[in-house]
Amino acid sequence: MAVGIRADIPSDITKMLVCIDRLQDGEIYGRCYNPYYSANPKFIGLAALIGRMEFLFDGLSYPQRTLEPRKFRVRTARRRIPDAEEGGMPMEEPKEKETPRGEKATFVVNVQFRQNATWQGTVSWSEQKATRRFRSMLELISLMNDALVEDESLAKWSQDEKYGEDESR
Repeated sequence: MAVGIRADIPSDITKMLVCIDRLQDGEIYGRCYNPYYSANPKFIGLAALIGRMEFLFDGLSYPQRTLEPRKFRVRTARRRIPDAEEGGMPMEEPKEKETPRGEKATFVVNVQFRQNATWQGTVSWSEQKATRRFRSMLELISLMNDALVEDESLAKWSQDEKYGEDESR
């Protein structure tokens, strides 16, 4: 059975602007924005950032999960963001305004797929105008961490990507 793409969801709704303001004791402090939903943008730590993004994706069922998480307790209903018809927050058109910037770094994270219990997509480092693909959350975290560590970060981000080279063999 083929699963169709929901027509009521814009394709760029999974893009999140992640502004990293500081790195303290191994934790990142920052803000994340999505132009279609307004929420408290501040987060402390990667777990809070990933949890916020995962909540948005689960509420939209987009990108859809290929695996459901295991739980010890059985829930009767999935948490989701209610539609405007259900009295929930309406999807707003993005407002044209100045783009927020992080004090240490700014990333645009675009999650395109959620397969094999992780994320796949692209991450763009705004200050260096560099974009890299990631195949897992761990790879995304590693790329963001490399950008925050100043000594070799530019060299790692500017290396040519090797995706697709081995596939032709």
